[in-house]
This record gives sequence, C-alpha cells and structure tokens, in this order.
Amino acid sequence: MDATLAMAAYNGLKFAKDSLTTIVQGKVEIDTQTRILAALEKLGTAQDALFQMRDEMFSLQVENQQLKSEAEQNKKRQEKLDQYELVKTTGGAIVHRSKGEPLHYLCPSCINKGQLEILQDNRTMSGTFRCTACAADYPINPRENRPPIRKDYAPYP
Repeated sequence: MDATLAMAAYNGLKFAKDSLTTIVQGKVEIDTQTRILAALEKLGTAQDALFQMRDEMFSLQVENQQLKSEAEQNKKRQEKLDQYELVKTTGGAIVHRSKGEPLHYLCPSCINKGQLEILQDNRTMSGTFRCTACAADYPINPRENRPPIRKDYAPYP
C-alpha cells in the first residue's frame, strides 16, 4: 500500500464520519442516534488504524531507502576490494595487495571496519608500512641488515 492509497482511504473514512456526524446533529430518534454513534466510533477507530499504518509505512520506506543506500555502498566497496588479493608479504605481513599497477597494499584492519586505506612505506630498514588511518605498522619488505662498521675507517684525519 502506498501513501496515496492510504490517504485516499483516510479521506473516504473522514467524509463518512463527517456525514454521519451531520446526521446525528439533526433530529433523529434516540435508537438511531445510538447506532450512528457506534458507527462513528468504529469509523474513528478505522481512521486511527489508517494513521498508524501510514506512519509505519513511511518508517518502512525510510528504512528501505537507507538499506538500499548501504547495499549500494557495500557493492561499490566490494568492487574495489575485488581489485586486490590477500597475500603474505616477504616481510611476513598478511595484507591485501593490488592486482594492477601501481603496486600497493591495503590495511586489513581498516578493511574489517569497511574502509579501504592504502599503506604508506615508512622507508626504514625494518621494511614496515604504516596505515595513516589506524596507525598500524605492517612488515611488508624484509628487514635490511645494516652494513658492518669498518674499523679501519677513520672519518677525521
């Protein structure tokens, strides 16, 4: 049932109620008035039920629109996520790696929260990348060993 149909039903009941009220206000036998009043009460109850149905229908329409919007957002996010694959890096981290160029990685923690955040290279010898959203570090590249310090090297003469 859409809102226009509910309003049409409501207006019809309102007309009937108003018509019966007009009749009751005229000079009619008491038995007839009692029956008309009972009919008016039932019409009022029907009107109230229509109002409640209309309000509930409006709430359901709003909820339906929100769910459609969320479903569309989830679909778009999944389409983007399909461009990545879950891998274990040479540094030992398990992250999502892009299938295309430029090669980059996504934060798995943020993916679980519904966000797609690209990890940034810290450019350190530890080979870690950092998520700018949640500040998590991931060992993507293998750890670099420091070159040995030469004992015969004298920087100052």
